[in-house]
Amino acid sequence: MTEAMNGLTESQKQAVALLTRPLPPFEPKSAATLAAEQKAAEARAIANAEIGDLIPRQGVFLGEYAPKDRDGNSLGKIFNVFAAPQDLTDASGKKEVFKYVDAVNRVAELKDWNGFNGTNYATDKELYQALKNGSYDGGWIIPTRDILRGNDVDGQATTPDNLYIHKEKGALAGTFCTAASSGSDFPGWYWSSTENRDTSSGVHNVRFSDGNEDWFLKDLIRLSCRPVRMMEASSPAQRGN
Repeated sequence: MTEAMNGLTESQKQAVALLTRPLPPFEPKSAATLAAEQKAAEARAIANAEIGDLIPRQGVFLGEYAPKDRDGNSLGKIFNVFAAPQDLTDASGKKEVFKYVDAVNRVAELKDWNGFNGTNYATDKELYQALKNGSYDGGWIIPTRDILRGNDVDGQATTPDNLYIHKEKGALAGTFCTAASSGSDFPGWYWSSTENRDTSSGVHNVRFSDGNEDWFLKDLIRLSCRPVRMMEASSPAQRGN
């Protein structure tokens, strides 16, 4: 090796030394380190997300949500909301319309659907309770009226970042159904989980072609459903830092 080096210039010798230097021993990262790095990368992606961005391992970013219960009481929490990139499907993966009671059951059955399991909340009442006591685990839910259309149970504006208003942004564009009704199927209408104050047999829904709102019986007609999920954020200032 020494004799071979004799005919080389100084810069060539330096290059050879660099290429033949001993490499440090390889130390694989621990599972905990990899998980922490993944979590940090996801947090950065959310902090810099725009409405409609598809965030890997999360969903389509819809904005922030500061929930209030049906009596107008703040839950004192703020969530980042992510929509599924598609409407609720049947067990074979085909887009389907559902009676509300069947949509609740189908969401509860979801396993690793777009990366997450479903939850089992009969109406918004059960969801608010889970948000209050911390038992909600980030799974798919049927959106409340304010997440679906931006209004609370009484029709008061609460949530400017909602599915209807952002339906044509980013990865959400072109993914909602606006087809005409046929018989008892209304694919252009979408369920919320918000139960009517006067009758527990009805829940709120929205027609996505024009934003028209109504209350339909839970077990009568079949509508579309766009599940969402939430992840608690520390404060509104968390994003954009």
